[in-house]
Amino acid sequence: MPSFAYAARDQAVPGAGVDTEPVVSKGFGESDFAQVQSERANSETIKHVLELEREQAERARDRMAQGAYGVCEDCGRKVGDERLAALPDATRCVTCQAAWEIANR
Repeated sequence: MPSFAYAARDQAVPGAGVDTEPVVSKGFGESDFAQVQSERANSETIKHVLELEREQAERARDRMAQGAYGVCEDCGRKVGDERLAALPDATRCVTCQAAWEIANR
């Protein structure tokens, strides 16, 4: 307990109507609430990103089954070997992926 809380308690005279409970900033609860809200927003964002990645992996598997793996789903050109080595679930070439990300912000 902070020392300022003890000071009020130690100076209290029984029956004098002085509150002997520790003094806590009213903003403390609001700070905790903001932290919880922030963590909840972060968790939801992470869940969303993981879901998008799962969907992307599924799309890549579908394209592989169709014999279209390594072909950009937007422009039909070959997805670069370096890109596929780095991101095996890629279904778009670098140019189309960049355009897609800008359009879907």
